[in-house]
Amino acid sequence: MTPTSTGTLVTQGGGFTSVRARRDADLRDATGLELLVRGSGRQFEIEVDDGLLYFGRSVSRRTSFPSAAEWTLIRVPFSSLQSSIFGQRVNVAPINLSRIVGVGIYIADGQDGDFSLEIDHIRAYTD
Repeated sequence: MTPTSTGTLVTQGGGFTSVRARRDADLRDATGLELLVRGSGRQFEIEVDDGLLYFGRSVSRRTSFPSAAEWTLIRVPFSSLQSSIFGQRVNVAPINLSRIVGVGIYIADGQDGDFSLEIDHIRAYTD
């Protein structure tokens, strides 16, 4: 069964939703993550968490990816991840790929309305 996330995004009072999985992984030999997705045409984000804290706050390492009505293979190089805290970019150490503690998927595209995203797989890839 392919995991599916559906809902309605409301931007008043927040404007995002997410699903996260805690998973310890050593990805230092990988180039990035590959996702096979099908969605409602909206922009989503993937987050890779290495557990880094900055002044006591969790650092988010994210980048966006598109979705389409047909199955699409998305490759997200780790080099494309941007570090931020509550949406504000921060200048911190590079992601520690040897101690990944989780992966998350977000929708925070600033648009009210329905969304859906099916994910067939997420896995590491190397070039």
